[in-house]
Amino acid sequence: VELFTDPRFGRHSEGFSENPTLSAAYAAAAVVGYQGENVPGSGNVTYLDDEHIISLAKHYAAYGDAAGGLNAAPAHIDMQTLFDVYLKPWQVFAEHGGRAAMTSHQTVAHVPCHANPWLVNDILRDRYGFGIGSIISDCNDIGVLADYRVAANASHAAAKGLIGGVDVDLMCGSDASKHSYDKLNQSLSEGLVTIVHIDAAVSRVLTSKFISRLFDSPLANETAPSLLNTPEHQQLAYEAALQGITIVKMPADSWPPIKSTKSIKIAVVGPNGGCKPEGQRDTSDGRANEDGRSSRKPVIDEPGYCDAQSNMIGPYAELAVVDVETIEGYLTKKVGTEGQVSFARGCEISSEEMKDLPHALETVADADYVVLVVGDSLESCSEW
Repeated sequence: VELFTDPRFGRHSEGFSENPTLSAAYAAAAVVGYQGENVPGSGNVTYLDDEHIISLAKHYAAYGDAAGGLNAAPAHIDMQTLFDVYLKPWQVFAEHGGRAAMTSHQTVAHVPCHANPWLVNDILRDRYGFGIGSIISDCNDIGVLADYRVAANASHAAAKGLIGGVDVDLMCGSDASKHSYDKLNQSLSEGLVTIVHIDAAVSRVLTSKFISRLFDSPLANETAPSLLNTPEHQQLAYEAALQGITIVKMPADSWPPIKSTKSIKIAVVGPNGGCKPEGQRDTSDGRANEDGRSSRKPVIDEPGYCDAQSNMIGPYAELAVVDVETIEGYLTKKVGTEGQVSFARGCEISSEEMKDLPHALETVADADYVVLVVGDSLESCSEW
């Protein structure tokens, strides 16, 4: 539900909008969609049914206001903008019964979000009514508090996070030195936290588990995948996409630009236009290693997918459940046997590699129309 207002920020594809009112409306709809019409906290129901899950919003707060558009950079923001713009979707999310949230990497008003009891406890929990909802850290971010120089070591960081309202330390990777909440016994013995702090966090986590009925049915609903990406979902997404398209106004006699496909030659140029001629696939998910560099891990292992498709879907998505068509593939289907559609990458996005440029020039020279497809990749526009 975060607002991304800086075009340099790499996670635009993960947000609803840069508009606080629109994002708030999406947040409300997402809570109802994930948790059900009568969401926990509304006073109508206590437990989730088999077709719904807890909705978790991220990243709290002002994550998209990172200085320079850099992930985890500080949000230099005044209080009026914070409340009137960046916290508006969060207020609506909480008021509609959202049950979980993830704090963000950066600082707000010079205080790390993972150690900010005013922002988390006073504002989100008390003022907005998030209450006993569970809050989880971002990846190893409790330990990062030592890098912010607000904690001397892991036990100090754990205490800061717990008092700051973060219930769960998301421990990523096998490097135990980056983990913090496993040091809470030490924090307790050092007098940095009390058992009351620990009980409060445990209570909130257990409440989420009871709401989800995990103690009654610990295994996931095996039929859940059949509820995803249904024809009804696809049609709704298609209609939403049609309503969201912006097109430059063109004279009536020049639209559509292609009057007939008979004997036509169309060149699709650009790495996001189609799949590599040699059939290579780039199925990376754009996520980062613990050192902050892109891991480029494959998310699927199925033939036929390529980086153009991955880039259209965005990070944190699996193509295995989404049938996405490239521009080249769509035009080839529309033209059929009447014409010819050729594809050339021309260049790469995340490097200066231009070995396919001669092929692109040759393809363009022999075409009646050129469709140039530009944009970012999961490496040039992603979390890290």
